[in-house]
Amino acid sequence: MRVKWNFIIQKSKELAENYKRKIGEPPTLRGIFYMLVSLNLLPNTQVYYISLSENLGRARKNGEYPWGLLIDKTRNSVGGDIGSSQYCYYMPDINWRLRNGLKELKTEYRLDYQYPRKWLDQPYSVFVILEKETITSSVHKILEHWNVPIYPLRGYGALTFRKKLYDNILDTSGIPVILMLTDFDPSGEDIVRLIKQESQEFGIDNAIIEKICVTKEQIENYKFPHRPEDAKEIKKLQQDTKYGNWIYGLYRVEIDAFLTLAFEDFKKLLNDSVSKYYDPAIWNAVDTRFKTGYKEAYDIVEKENQKYKPFYNKIDEIIKNLEEIENE
Repeated sequence: MRVKWNFIIQKSKELAENYKRKIGEPPTLRGIFYMLVSLNLLPNTQVYYISLSENLGRARKNGEYPWGLLIDKTRNSVGGDIGSSQYCYYMPDINWRLRNGLKELKTEYRLDYQYPRKWLDQPYSVFVILEKETITSSVHKILEHWNVPIYPLRGYGALTFRKKLYDNILDTSGIPVILMLTDFDPSGEDIVRLIKQESQEFGIDNAIIEKICVTKEQIENYKFPHRPEDAKEIKKLQQDTKYGNWIYGLYRVEIDAFLTLAFEDFKKLLNDSVSKYYDPAIWNAVDTRFKTGYKEAYDIVEKENQKYKPFYNKIDEIIKNLEEIENE
């Protein structure tokens, strides 16, 4: 079947806009594919699904298809407090004394400390990319205290998800550092190439991009088993679309090998890779600054509360009298 992809892109845009008006959110890539198949515009095969994905991806990058007309509900980032706000979270804790219809008359205020972001004022902003979603929990537990965002791609990841990553990187003030954990195989190495290429395309020209594992040097140092031994695994490797350019032949190691066979070293590698971009002295200065500001604000709030203490006491007296009447 001969497909005119320019027409398909425009038709996909029309279908997505109609869907969004009707449902309230854009369709998934799979949803658009099924719409096109139902109109006999595309055959229902994996080959054409992949072609649609590739052509829509190019169209989005070229501005021919809006970014907001596709949704990816299967991928989410984990952790992190990197962003434009100064705070990890906002806690204006206002306690309302709700008693017998007097809630509008008496209000007590408590000012809680607002913790500054761990990476506030740091010269770098670290992002972690995983090829495999299955190791997300393990990596998050190791790096949780660093508050760095983790992006599990699940392979190459959908362009929608990668665009979200690039947007978040552009929203930070520090020099972006992208730490990548991918398999040592044709696709794993190509994912690193893709992230480097797309970072440039989306205007991130100052990023430091490091693949921290798995590398050939690590495989040799730890003597990880690297040759697939059964026919199924060999076939899987040879069917990788990037295998034709793979100079290592039947040689590959997955991240899981490092994680399970050398966990303590894996843990140290992750922590060391992040810590070298973090300056504790800057954090101490930031924390001191925020605690000083908090103390000043706390004193102001307490001073204002003291002004209204007689009023609060009178309200308490009225409430007590009402409670006594109710209990008679």
